[in-house]
Amino acid sequence: MSPPWRLQQMKIVQRPHFMLREEKKKISEELHKWKDDIYPYIFKADDDAFVNMYTLQKHLIQLDAAGYNKKFGLCALWLNMQVMRDDKWQVSTEEYPDEYYPPYCSGMTYLFSTDVAAKLYEASFFVRFFWVDDVYITGMLREKANVNFTSTGTVYCEPPEMADLFTERWHKCVFIHLFGNDTKSIIETWNRWSKMVEKTTILTPTEIVPGVFPDFYNSVDFVKN
Repeated sequence: MSPPWRLQQMKIVQRPHFMLREEKKKISEELHKWKDDIYPYIFKADDDAFVNMYTLQKHLIQLDAAGYNKKFGLCALWLNMQVMRDDKWQVSTEEYPDEYYPPYCSGMTYLFSTDVAAKLYEASFFVRFFWVDDVYITGMLREKANVNFTSTGTVYCEPPEMADLFTERWHKCVFIHLFGNDTKSIIETWNRWSKMVEKTTILTPTEIVPGVFPDFYNSVDFVKN
């Protein structure tokens, strides 16, 4: 399957929070540039995330064909998350006085249409900068821009569930958090898995809406190794 759009990649280096202001400025400028039809979606992923591009791409193609290419975002939404005051991500009351963050996306992966990027960029002029980028971009700016994201938490998996990639459940895991950076193992897994899934027909869900992935695939077309 080839997507009906171009792919643009941007690398973002994780920095200490006191160095992030200039980095965020650069990111917001890039998002502002991308608010056209060339890039219908913007997808952010950490370097330790394994992404099932077959399922994700199929979902986006179906959404695009159904007219869902504006005003939406997909991610694992965190709700009622308490502000941490005494760990790696500790935040002072001066930086963020409230006890809880607004709903925001897990930073492992999130995706939104480019018109949302423009809205977030515009909102950044009215929301005080906050160095926890996931909270700032997908929580504070999203709320100011009055944009809703759809939670896709059911397709986020942990490493032990990667075994499902080699069964008829392979489509169930779309985003997997890998603890570590074993590049060789990741490439081997991807190559073996890709050869298998290319022989499988992906069915269309009964309802095409953001965040609703296929519940089953055509078992007749599934080929076991």
